[in-house]
Amino acid sequence: MKTLVVLLVSLCAIANAKGTPPTRERLAQEIERLRRDVTAKPDGDENWKQVKPDVLANLTIASGALEAGRLLLALDAVNIARASYRAMDVSTGNPKVVSGGMDAFLTEWKRQDVEFANAEKELRNAHWKAPEALRAIEEINAGRVRTLFQSARGFAEVSGPGTGLYYLGNAEGSLESARYTQTLKFPAAGKPFPERSMMADILVLQNQVLAAYKPPRSIDRHSDFIRINAAIKYARELDDAKMYRGAMYQYLEAIRNFAPLMDEGLKPAEALQAEAAKFRSRIASSKADQSIAQLLLEKAEYRLANAGPNGKDAALRTAQGILFHALPAYYSVREKPAVAAAAVGKLVTVTLVRWPYT
Repeated sequence: MKTLVVLLVSLCAIANAKGTPPTRERLAQEIERLRRDVTAKPDGDENWKQVKPDVLANLTIASGALEAGRLLLALDAVNIARASYRAMDVSTGNPKVVSGGMDAFLTEWKRQDVEFANAEKELRNAHWKAPEALRAIEEINAGRVRTLFQSARGFAEVSGPGTGLYYLGNAEGSLESARYTQTLKFPAAGKPFPERSMMADILVLQNQVLAAYKPPRSIDRHSDFIRINAAIKYARELDDAKMYRGAMYQYLEAIRNFAPLMDEGLKPAEALQAEAAKFRSRIASSKADQSIAQLLLEKAEYRLANAGPNGKDAALRTAQGILFHALPAYYSVREKPAVAAAAVGKLVTVTLVRWPYT
């Protein structure tokens, strides 16, 4: 946790210093710092052997996005890489806690509770103006800190202190990402939309997913349903916490993940490119803040531009889910009056799990 405190102090100093580097430069520096740190970890360690490829893959996405001027996508990918890196760094970097068993873990867990609470309070009290996409990214990271922290104790009791430390590290990484996001300066993105609850839209999607959860799809695509259900659950949690930008983005991510289960076929790359161009023009001509749509479009454009022969269909399907489902849903929410949550009827909550709970 000392690493977290030092980093938060450093980020505050950077944010308040004169001559702060431009956002593009800041992102480039963070990408290289994380790449250097993860590359230095021992290849012979089985834990790092598993984590390194994913962290480096997200940093590659961040670098490519930055080079193409897709700063929102670069930030999102950096934050994902940071959370994975920090989780493994904490779980492998505290051998005394691991060897000390649950007593040692609980001592560390209780000590960090105070530090996390203070850091979370600082995040909530920060007064900062930023495009909606930045606020969404910050809220998504800040919103999961407490859940990850609380989960750490349960996982430690079931699977041992090493697993508990992994979740503590993940909480640290999410907190660092939220704080880092607050220090960045992005250009004004136009008039923001009024804040409002997303709950009615989320519940409609939840019922659609439940209706689709039938054999053989529910068997063949069980892991996909788990991912979608988790995204919807988190969207509801963010909405309950009045983190409406984060709830909006998480809702759209759930739609993006749900789309491949319902689409009958993959559209030609040319049709996807044409649709991306239409959304690019629509965003550019708007006087409103459509930065959340911008972030989604950047994700689609990146996959269209980097859909090599290996995994081409997967990349194109992700782009299709964004362009033909998530982005239309974004505009549907923005351009139509809010629907009362009661209008969607009673919700039946189904929790999907992956055996053996991993």
